[in-house]
Amino acid sequence: MRAPRPTSQPNATDLHTPSVPVSYPRLLQQVVQDRGADPIALLTDTRVTKEMLDAPDGLIPAYAYALMILRAVQLTGDACLGCEMGLRMAPTMHGNLGLLCLTSATGVEALHTVSRFLRLVSPFLEASLTFKSTRVLISLQEIAPMGAVRSFIHQCVMVGLARGGRMLVGPPSDKSDFILHFSGPEPACFAKYRDRLPLTQFNQPRDGADVSMSYASLPIALSDQLTAKKASMACEREFARFNQGSVSFAALVASLLKANSDANGYPSMDKMARRLSISTRTLTRRLDAEGLNFSQLVDERRCVDAQLMLSQTDFSVGEVAARLGYADPANFTRAFRKWTGKTPSIYRRETHVG
Repeated sequence: MRAPRPTSQPNATDLHTPSVPVSYPRLLQQVVQDRGADPIALLTDTRVTKEMLDAPDGLIPAYAYALMILRAVQLTGDACLGCEMGLRMAPTMHGNLGLLCLTSATGVEALHTVSRFLRLVSPFLEASLTFKSTRVLISLQEIAPMGAVRSFIHQCVMVGLARGGRMLVGPPSDKSDFILHFSGPEPACFAKYRDRLPLTQFNQPRDGADVSMSYASLPIALSDQLTAKKASMACEREFARFNQGSVSFAALVASLLKANSDANGYPSMDKMARRLSISTRTLTRRLDAEGLNFSQLVDERRCVDAQLMLSQTDFSVGEVAARLGYADPANFTRAFRKWTGKTPSIYRRETHVG
């Protein structure tokens, strides 16, 4: 039996409207610093400032967080860095969602909370619960493709869920009480995390977890009915705002860039203006009002798509360049080096899957 899903549908294609809580990029900076890298380097080309990350209730755009993740993996050379993030997470860093989990009556109630409100802290993912006799299965589904950061986000969410369970109801008494599932093959980088994680199985039908009902039904020590009710109301308000919030004009343009990209690059400014039934002058003015310009949006889309194609397809560098709209592969190589500090060939060797 599946747990009911929320009926509202938050926008998942909006890369530019702030939606990612700053607690996550702040933790990512700490992880990178502990590995001997410069945490400030993660902010390069993201338009995220230290002041933004210091805001208690701050949010940053999903595209900026994705760039930070890609740079963190490059700086540390650890393709399983999401596991480290998950191992350092605590319920308190998830805002009202974390508070509701901490004050729920049992682990099952906390899992229902995660299933309903995961989008508040991970806008591109949702979780579902399936109850089967003595087990409860947690499954992750992508609302929109996450490209090169998919593995990191899935590792972070699932390992974070396992750590949260230990903090709420204690460690499992048997290794079969909590089993992590990953759909892909076991990566070489996982070896150094194996002893720090629950039983983990690869090549599974989906990413998620398989939890015994006996473990999930344990009481939560900090359970508080009144506080949980207040936290639940706060989560519902946040979820309603998340659903109803207006999409920025830049986010609309960015989503159309993705939708219209093809083997010949991206639409021109004139074509985009016609697509929106406005003049190029209006397009420029409205983007300028948000501190952006059309070229910046195209470059950001190219940067994400380039890393995705290099890491997850077998297109040659020349083919990738052509699909991104570069007539000369050398121009693409120069641009890619500016975005990532690496040549396309080096980036592919370090990140290619398969």
